[in-house]
Amino acid sequence: MILLKAPFSYSKIAKEDPEEVRHRKALYLIYKILEESDSITKRPTPWTRKASKIRVKVGKRMKRIRVFVRRIRVWMYKRVVKYINHVNKVCLRI
Repeated sequence: MILLKAPFSYSKIAKEDPEEVRHRKALYLIYKILEESDSITKRPTPWTRKASKIRVKVGKRMKRIRVFVRRIRVWMYKRVVKYINHVNKVCLRI
């Protein structure tokens, strides 16, 4: 009999309102879905990591190509200017 009156024994609780139970369950499910969506957006998927690496590689290559084209353009400009100056000097002599 002493065990039944122990301070940690179970006690009977009154039944809760079904609407209240439904409301609490809905709040829990909403919280759970929001928590999952937060965890999904925080960590990138392997595909997005690969895509970003590819973007960086392509960007570096495009920059290299742009610099190369710029150098060629400057080189061609200098060659044409030299040629025109040479032709002008030859024409003026004659």
